Amino acid sequence: MLKNLCLFSLLLGVLSSSPIKTEVLVDFDTFKVLSSKNIDERIYPASLTKIMLLLITFKKIEEGKLHLYDKIKISNNANRKPPSKLNIASGKTISVKDAIIALITKSANNVACALAEKIAGNEKEFAKLMNTYATRIGLTNSHFENASGLFHKNQYTTGRDLAKLSLCMMKSFPEKYSWFKTKSFKYNGTTHINHNNMIGSYSCGIFIDGIKTGYTYLSGFNIVVSAVKNGKRLLAIVTGANSALERSKTVKKLLAQGFNIKNPNSSIRFVNHNKTLPTITHNRKQNYKRNLFLKRKSKNRKIFLVRK
Repeated sequence: MLKNLCLFSLLLGVLSSSPIKTEVLVDFDTFKVLSSKNIDERIYPASLTKIMLLLITFKKIEEGKLHLYDKIKISNNANRKPPSKLNIASGKTISVKDAIIALITKSANNVACALAEKIAGNEKEFAKLMNTYATRIGLTNSHFENASGLFHKNQYTTGRDLAKLSLCMMKSFPEKYSWFKTKSFKYNGTTHINHNNMIGSYSCGIFIDGIKTGYTYLSGFNIVVSAVKNGKRLLAIVTGANSALERSKTVKKLLAQGFNIKNPNSSIRFVNHNKTLPTITHNRKQNYKRNLFLKRKSKNRKIFLVRK
């Protein structure tokens, strides 16, 4: 009885805590932090976790250990995950490519689990792999327990680590990052709209082309956004917002600061969802893949954002 009461008190304390509001603005080319709020506070990443899942997936494809048209079997365990989910029966299969797009757009938790099982055998082993990769790319205050971002008390990250993770994925795999601008995904006759409704072009010349949203009750409304204006690319991160609207307004505020735009709420207005968005050009001289992805035998190739 006492044990159950203690567990109930602990759960009540967790549920009553407010999400930590984090804001980070980073220059894509220099890694410099241009603006920040609570950048090193631990937060629950929610579906921003899937950025790590996708980074590992892209790396396995690059290594030839996974292929875009390999089939992933949806297990009973995967289909027991709560929504957001893709409507696919246990025992059925989905291609790796469709799984990637389903993660980017629908943020499907059952697909996340199934892909983790495909790569590592089970989600527990995949979480170990996530933590290995976190160490390799210099995430100093992050820990993963699952591939989807569903709540776990020991799954956490920070705004700084989310910036490192996002930059690593974008710069290491620029051709695959282009999938993050996908606005909708049709599967089994159902069209799924990308949860990131900020993707598109804006009246002040800003183009937003990814990357990921996330939400749980304890994390609040989270987002990582990549935006370009006149060749300059910025990364904006917001976590712990009270609503999707508040989240979008905070992103606009950060982008206005980075691009030197006055009155962000009136100046940064969505104008075209279908206009062709810019792409990241791979700079061979900078050799992103060698410099940004920590090699297994190397001890010093990590990403470090300039501390503000």
